[in-house]
Amino acid sequence: MAFRRHALLPVLLVILACPREPASPPSPSDAAPTLVDAQPVSDTAEITPGARFHVGVRFRIAPGWHIYWKNPGDSGLATRITLDAPPGFTVGEALYPGPTRFTSPGNLVSYGYHDETMVLLPVQAPTPLPAAPSLQITARWLVCKESCIPGKATWPLSFPRPSDANAIAPYLARMPQPLPPDVRWQWEGMTLLLTLPNVSDAELFPNPPEGVEYAGHAVTPDDALAAHFTRAGTTPLQGGQGVLRLKDRYFNVQVPWPQGVP
Repeated sequence: MAFRRHALLPVLLVILACPREPASPPSPSDAAPTLVDAQPVSDTAEITPGARFHVGVRFRIAPGWHIYWKNPGDSGLATRITLDAPPGFTVGEALYPGPTRFTSPGNLVSYGYHDETMVLLPVQAPTPLPAAPSLQITARWLVCKESCIPGKATWPLSFPRPSDANAIAPYLARMPQPLPPDVRWQWEGMTLLLTLPNVSDAELFPNPPEGVEYAGHAVTPDDALAAHFTRAGTTPLQGGQGVLRLKDRYFNVQVPWPQGVP
């Protein structure tokens, strides 16, 4: 018996010395899903002196999840994009398509996007143009379902590059427009009354300035949309009230605030 134990020892040592095969990589079904596929876009292939163009980020969002508008509402964090550009470039305010309303447990109301959206920045190049200008775009977002996961990505934008003009054009067409002339408005205290066609299929997505709170909206007996705001103090207010959805179109609501009304 002792001889047999010693005879097996070299075999065991050989087995232990042999390198193990590396573990197989996880299959796609085992890997964590990509909840937000974010990619940079530009509607110009090449920057020319004085040119106006758009850059931005396209967000493809996993089914059942959502990200947020510039005003996230009662919960969430705003989706933001920023652009680092050489001196002389002018970068405007971010452009957001009209959002969707989400209701979470606890009757929390949020505003944002599901499936796919795009946030854009208007840019103007300087004259003269620096040699080989290179831009860098950064996006930050929060994607939520029952839980929330923050995301951030940064990309260099070098030109020339393939143009995304065909993908950007539909989103530019869906950006909020000025209020149409048939929409009438007036203030009653801090309640904004909007008289509109098809008021039954309208809602306001608020984005008031700092110091102003939104208290909801309702349809009045005379078919006006009454948007209720509250504020502390009487200092003059700047900025608009939000974005109005009228059927499948969106409009910026930027009427003068009442002055001297607490």
